[in-house]
Amino acid sequence: MKTDPKDHIDKYLRVWNGLIGLTKKEFAVAVSLLELHAKISEDGVKEPYLSELLFSTSGLKKLKEDHSLNNSAWYMVKKALIKKSFLSNSEESFSINPKMIPCEELTFKFIVNAG
Repeated sequence: MKTDPKDHIDKYLRVWNGLIGLTKKEFAVAVSLLELHAKISEDGVKEPYLSELLFSTSGLKKLKEDHSLNNSAWYMVKKALIKKSFLSNSEESFSINPKMIPCEELTFKFIVNAG
């Protein structure tokens, strides 16, 4: 599947969404997180600082405003994104699962069990 830079994040996440099953709202929030992640990383910021900026108070405030999420709705979306392995959660912080961060090429290996 070929894509252009404008639609790359959306199409990349759609491939993974067949496996993780995000709802429309979760998908939209995930796309926004990936777009902001890409923007921050283009400026040369790397982990763990990238995730700190991505999930900062001001970053989350904008995300919640953009998606009309109150605190309880954000909590439910965040909980679902963690359960579906889009987000990783450590005791100290959140980060996007590295597999979910778009790359230029994605290859799948299918193993067919004959038995």
